[in-house]
Amino acid sequence: MDAAILPGWVRMNGRTIGAQGSGATEFADASAAALFTFLWTTFAEGIVSVVGGRGTSAAADFSAGKQITIPTMQGLTAAGLDDMGSSPAGRMQTITNLALTAGSTTAQVADASRLVAGMQVTATGVSLGTIILDITGTTIILSQAAAAGSTGTVSGRFSLIGDAQNPGQMGGDTITGLSVDQLPPVTPSGTIDNVQPHTHGVKHNINQAYGNGGQQAVITVGSLPANSTGQTDEAGGQTLGFHGNQFGAGQAHPNLQPTRLGTFYMKV
Repeated sequence: MDAAILPGWVRMNGRTIGAQGSGATEFADASAAALFTFLWTTFAEGIVSVVGGRGTSAAADFSAGKQITIPTMQGLTAAGLDDMGSSPAGRMQTITNLALTAGSTTAQVADASRLVAGMQVTATGVSLGTIILDITGTTIILSQAAAAGSTGTVSGRFSLIGDAQNPGQMGGDTITGLSVDQLPPVTPSGTIDNVQPHTHGVKHNINQAYGNGGQQAVITVGSLPANSTGQTDEAGGQTLGFHGNQFGAGQAHPNLQPTRLGTFYMKV
């Protein structure tokens, strides 16, 4: 729990190391060669970058005065690889079967209960960096289409921290918001306005009496039907007011685990 510069160590702050005269921002000295070589050979460019691009070897780049970036631990907590040389624990990733169709961004998973949009997908036939865009039941939408010839079922690994079995990956956030799909299912309660008093017109058919004869005399009378028939006029469109209980304000929510701060170091 310190912020000091320690002899023989460098802070994991995203700055650079290199040979003396390299202009490295954290540590520039010949004694940085071993750490320079470790970082150059262990991590890909996306995790540890060489300023000016990588050459033929770590030794050549160090001799040429290039700088290499120290992995950052600024504002980050440390976590173990999900497999760490053993069977995956399934804590930093979700593992489930993934059914792909070549050329399609739509895929099926065996179980979507522990999947969320934004997870990176690691699987045969899926391009590096592909994430889940949407989930409906067991159907997921990928950010990139499945590769040619990939139709079929494969084991998929899904994680919010990239490839959870690859050292140096980074992910997560302390503050996040929820999309509509991530809200718990809620049935709003409320009332509907009473229908106000109103009238309807009635259309009906009825046989009328008819006859012939003199004044006040009826010779023949038409018979009334047993049941009169008719119908009410259409009521027309109506708008009923619904008074529900509003909830939610759409604010972001904290997502930070209990944490104590200090400085991470790497040995030179």
